[in-house]
Amino acid sequence: MVTPPTLGTPCRAATTANISLSGLQTIDGIALIAGDRVLVKNQTTATQNGIYTVASGSWTRSTDADTYSELVAAYTFVEGGTVNANNGFICTIVAGGTLGTTPITFA
Repeated sequence: MVTPPTLGTPCRAATTANISLSGLQTIDGIALIAGDRVLVKNQTTATQNGIYTVASGSWTRSTDADTYSELVAAYTFVEGGTVNANNGFICTIVAGGTLGTTPITFA
């Protein structure tokens, strides 16, 4: 059996709806600051889902989740939030996709 990779540090929060991938904002009741990790899992355009690092400008994908292959069967934990606190999420994609083109899903 192959163990799925864990995506580094837990995420501070996870989305509950589509968001703008820029600026400091409050997600699931958590006021985010620059440098926080966020699981983005509810984008209308599912190709944008993933793990991001918060910034005052445009957010970037986290360095441990910035390629499609790093996300295949990977899991992460969420530390805070009204809805998502203390939950784990697994990325349900299969090998062979392209980041930014292939939809990314978490369960």
